[in-house]
Amino acid sequence: MKASTQAGAVTFVLDPPVGISRASSWTYACRCIPDNGRLAITGHIDIQGEGEPNDLVLKVRLKLASGEDFKGEAEGLNWSERAGPYFYPLKFIQRGAFKREIKVDGPVDSVEVELVLWKAGTAAQYSLTRFGVEPASLPDESTFHWAASHLFPASPPAGAKALVIGALRSESQAATLAGLFPPSGRLWNKTSRIDRIEQLSSPLPGTGEYALITAAPAQDEWDWPLLNSGALNDLLVEGGRVLIAMPLTVTGQNEGWEKRFIERFGSDRPGFNDLQHGLALTPLRLLAAAPVAGTVVEGPRYMWLALGRDETFAAARRAMPELTDMLLAGQWVRAAEAIEQTDRSSPQFLAASAWLRPLISNLAANAVRLEKAGEQEASAMLRLAMHRLEPLEEKYAYEAMAHLRVAGKLELARRIVAEGRQSMPDSLAVRLQDALLCAAEGEPDRAIEMLWQEAQGLAVITPSLRRTMALILRTYAQECQRAGIETRHPQPLLLPEVANAYNSDPERFAARWHATPFAQKLEEDAQARRAARKAAAPAVPADRPIRMLVLTSDNWQFLVNLLDRVETHDTGFEVRTFDFAFLEQHWSKDHLHELFAPVSMGLTQEKVWKRAIADDTTLGELVDWCDVVVCEWAGTHAIWLSRFLPADKRLVVRLHSFEAFSQWPFFIDFGGIDGMIFVADHIRRFTDLQYRLGGHDLATTVLPNFIPLENFARPKGPQAARTLAMVGYANLNKHPLMAAEILAALRKDDPQWKLRLYGHAWSPETLNETERAYYDRFWAFVREAKLETAIEVMPYTTDVATALQDVGFIVSCSWREGTHEAVLEGMATGCVPVLRRWPMVKQYGAPESGYPGIPCFDTVDEAVAIVKASAESETFAEASREAAAYAMARFDIEAVFPKFQDFIRQVASR
Repeated sequence: MKASTQAGAVTFVLDPPVGISRASSWTYACRCIPDNGRLAITGHIDIQGEGEPNDLVLKVRLKLASGEDFKGEAEGLNWSERAGPYFYPLKFIQRGAFKREIKVDGPVDSVEVELVLWKAGTAAQYSLTRFGVEPASLPDESTFHWAASHLFPASPPAGAKALVIGALRSESQAATLAGLFPPSGRLWNKTSRIDRIEQLSSPLPGTGEYALITAAPAQDEWDWPLLNSGALNDLLVEGGRVLIAMPLTVTGQNEGWEKRFIERFGSDRPGFNDLQHGLALTPLRLLAAAPVAGTVVEGPRYMWLALGRDETFAAARRAMPELTDMLLAGQWVRAAEAIEQTDRSSPQFLAASAWLRPLISNLAANAVRLEKAGEQEASAMLRLAMHRLEPLEEKYAYEAMAHLRVAGKLELARRIVAEGRQSMPDSLAVRLQDALLCAAEGEPDRAIEMLWQEAQGLAVITPSLRRTMALILRTYAQECQRAGIETRHPQPLLLPEVANAYNSDPERFAARWHATPFAQKLEEDAQARRAARKAAAPAVPADRPIRMLVLTSDNWQFLVNLLDRVETHDTGFEVRTFDFAFLEQHWSKDHLHELFAPVSMGLTQEKVWKRAIADDTTLGELVDWCDVVVCEWAGTHAIWLSRFLPADKRLVVRLHSFEAFSQWPFFIDFGGIDGMIFVADHIRRFTDLQYRLGGHDLATTVLPNFIPLENFARPKGPQAARTLAMVGYANLNKHPLMAAEILAALRKDDPQWKLRLYGHAWSPETLNETERAYYDRFWAFVREAKLETAIEVMPYTTDVATALQDVGFIVSCSWREGTHEAVLEGMATGCVPVLRRWPMVKQYGAPESGYPGIPCFDTVDEAVAIVKASAESETFAEASREAAAYAMARFDIEAVFPKFQDFIRQVASR
């Protein structure tokens, strides 16, 4: 053997000097130390030989520093009761390269890898398909013989009989059975030890005298042996076996068959693990499975399944017949509820436990399926049943608590947490679930206190603690922003009623967050990062353009014009772009704690950055190249960059109104940011107040979006002076109901008035409860006020200038906006603005700070007065020209971009 080892990897080449025959085998072992809990095993196997199929297995042993076997969880390994953890099966005479990564969450010191060629008939009774390798070279007769030979270590018990149900596939199969159960004679001779039942529906014999039962159902009756597995189990002698010819089908050939098959096994071409999960609903245990490459008779493809009698099932059925029947019928949720309601210390439950415990893997698989289907409560009950079957297994207790909490079954979750704290007092996982449950129960301050105590009591902050920290901190930030209003909305400040309550005393509600020890820790992180970055920041060379990396996560809507400008004009910038969305999707929940837990509590900035650029080398290359990173949207990607961008790179973050009303800025490390661009001054004021920007050395500016408006102005049509419009209307925040009320008031004096609604239409079937109620209110008012013909619902368009040519007034009735591009674009076309003081932000100066000198309204009557003041022919033309000139002077890209240039240069020179 040629072998080499290094930290985190094992590579080796196997080149036996002689052919491997069925009668011989070798074992090899290598050692290595995992790197950060991960182990990559790669190599190449070259084996030559003759003989019948054998199983070639790479067994894996995980070791502690003491030399003892590791008993924790490991991803990337299969497990056998006889062989332990293993991976990488090979069919005989198969060769080639292989690779497997193993993830270990525990104090593993080393890993041993052993190559074993198992011989049929040894203690490790593996089949080829146990490892997903189909014996494609075996014809029908050989497959049956091979599967049958896996049934018995030697020969059937003396005097035991065989039972054939249905038809066999060929004469050679009959001969195989006759050879196992002599005297042979004629197969169906009454003196033989072989009985036969022609039809599957025939009554089954009632005695337990059969060592082997074979069943060959037709395609539509493929599950008959499974549905009758309890009766088949009763027919077998101790150690008895069942051999089933399972029909297979081609996808789409028989939809009903396929649906039933997939429901049972999760696949229309199941592997061994799928079969194990599907058959665990029965008392029969899967021993081997052999797919048939081709049939000798016409009909569907099929595979032979070899199953064994489960000795524990009979005891379970006698002790708890109703529960076993539920499980045989696949009624997992009912069974889980029955387990919870049962006295688990009773003799009946203890007698059934030997059969119930192996079903935990099936409970887990079905829990995942239910969770993906959105059935959180049902999934939680299955997790609870897993815990009840193994009450001292920390993993199952943790999962039961977590899923019950997420499903909203808080009382039951509290009971399990209380039990867990008594039975597992040293379990950090249970204590963390206690803290999470406190947060869910409406005691976020208590959750914060418990979490801080845990963090102070540990020498090392574990990943699980950081993840819990992240979840509780996000929940607490949401709680602070709710201002005492009951709502489960993830961004409560986007709701008008919450914003009104919050704005009654914003400093008090924000102070609640900033008073927590974790917020103070985040502030300490920010001050330390600012100091480190000041020392590291190099000067930008004066003899070349500023290199600017423009970065966002999926949403490039407001960057297109900026990028076009830099690419087509001499701006003094070189620009490259990067979309952070791939990395965020790739990391998913694994790195949640990196975004919301303080970095100084267990993370290393340099280590996180190195891992990120290893995941995507392009990001590392672009950051190395640039002087300034411009991050669009102050979302999760901005949090990550503020924390982990190399200290010698300058970072500018552009914040819109949406993020200002979220919890994200609470977790931004403002010590890692050099400049912030706000889309409106009232957004800057609100952000400064809530997130306390004044304590950070930041350059800030206010810049609306980059919009070329020079071709927007068009001559107005004859109906424009009597037409209102909203561009973007189909949600509660835009408040089109108020626009309809303005229209109704105008039509009392002049029925020529109309309202056009442009944008993506409402999809009532996708609306949440709040939005659907608003949708119903809007159309109820339209009908009541008889506005059906006065309101025109127009399609979405990107050509706003043309769409608004026959519109004279652009209306904004929103509860909250940043700049409201629809208004400024409408003004650029010559529409007169009808601008509401957006209630959720008016105390911060909106909208007058962004539209100084423009009349604004609070009530419908005030809006009507603004419209009427410019509606007559002698005033409308002048008001239209003034609106277009106003928009060009303040919002056109020619006016905005020079301010952006100056700001980036200011940041680059800091």
